Amino acid sequence: VEVQAAYAECIVKLIREACIPAYSCWLSEVQQDSQEILQKYGATSAAAMSQIGQMKQLSAAFLLWRLFWLCRAHRSLSFLGLEKREVECWILDRDLCEVMGDTLYGLSRYPADDVNNLLSGRMSSAEKICSLVEDGHRSWGLKGSRPKPEEPATPGASKKKTKRLTSPSVSPADSGDEASRPEPHNLSAMFLSKMNPLNRGIGDRALREDSLVRDDLRSKLWTDGQALKQSLALYEKATARLRKNPTDGADQASLKVARKLAHLYNEEARAAMLDSGTEQAEELLSQAHRWMVLSGDMSNASRVLVNLSELHARRAERATAAEEGSGPFTEAQYQLFMKAVECCEEASALSDGALGRREGAFAHLRVAVHLSVRVPVQAQLAGGKREETLAELADKHFGKALRSFDELKDEREIA
Repeated sequence: VEVQAAYAECIVKLIREACIPAYSCWLSEVQQDSQEILQKYGATSAAAMSQIGQMKQLSAAFLLWRLFWLCRAHRSLSFLGLEKREVECWILDRDLCEVMGDTLYGLSRYPADDVNNLLSGRMSSAEKICSLVEDGHRSWGLKGSRPKPEEPATPGASKKKTKRLTSPSVSPADSGDEASRPEPHNLSAMFLSKMNPLNRGIGDRALREDSLVRDDLRSKLWTDGQALKQSLALYEKATARLRKNPTDGADQASLKVARKLAHLYNEEARAAMLDSGTEQAEELLSQAHRWMVLSGDMSNASRVLVNLSELHARRAERATAAEEGSGPFTEAQYQLFMKAVECCEEASALSDGALGRREGAFAHLRVAVHLSVRVPVQAQLAGGKREETLAELADKHFGKALRSFDELKDEREIA
């Protein structure tokens, strides 16, 4: 059991200390090469499209190759009992979940509609992916090889050599001296090119049956959104101890994962809002707020609440616009506006008034305007048990908006 844990730890160190730095360096150079290709041939040229397509495939291959290694580590760690993992190996388990989450999230960024092109050719099987990565590491490692520069001779030594006959110089190609041979561009890449996660002589068959390694299930990482879903699940698993004891801020690594998870949910919510997926965006923003509070990032938690307030206000206005002229202002519509107000108030409380006050004033103003335009044709909210009339509710919210703008010294809005 101890050997299995040590093996998993070695793989995590390999990924963090060798694979990820090498990939980052390669990616930086590839981005520069891509810019040069676009400038030379143009973005729509066949040469540029072909080169960029190959780079995209190789980039995905590097991430999948890394994922194969991490699946091996995960299977190795699974030999330990749950209690032993949570008590004795929780740091290793957390680190493994985080780095697997990072890898899967990186894969999830590739568009699902391009999956057929992405997994074609040498990306069609795990063996071919490893072969592609081997060639990619080797070719990049040897890129720009240069022989070691010769050390300049000192003037004194030069004069001394002129006084005696010397032997003919031997060319580096004919010499057996290793120091005179060209050096690889990146030694880590050269070493990594020799390492195949599928063929280690132990546990190979079980690894190939893993759902993240199987060829027939690989496309589902994108088509079914499995890469993103599993990434989120792994991040949440990495923060298990933090969720059990939220007041313990000593585990900075878990706090970092929680912040990462919060920002990930926030980005997904922004994308959902652009696609008009308001219900999905609301759930994602709620998750982002939860994780930011858990990680102690109150400033960003307040910003998420402001975004959530805007989402509620938009939903309320759409519902009101749909009913305008054909139905009364209902209690349900009013509650949507109140959700927007409450989010702003909570944001203001979390940030000590730095965020949410102005947005809260506008939220009160919004609901007051919508109520006031219905006063001539409607006395009270439909579907509710409130005794207040629409005019009284509108007056209350106008008053709160006025007070908030006065506290903010916003003379224009007061007027």
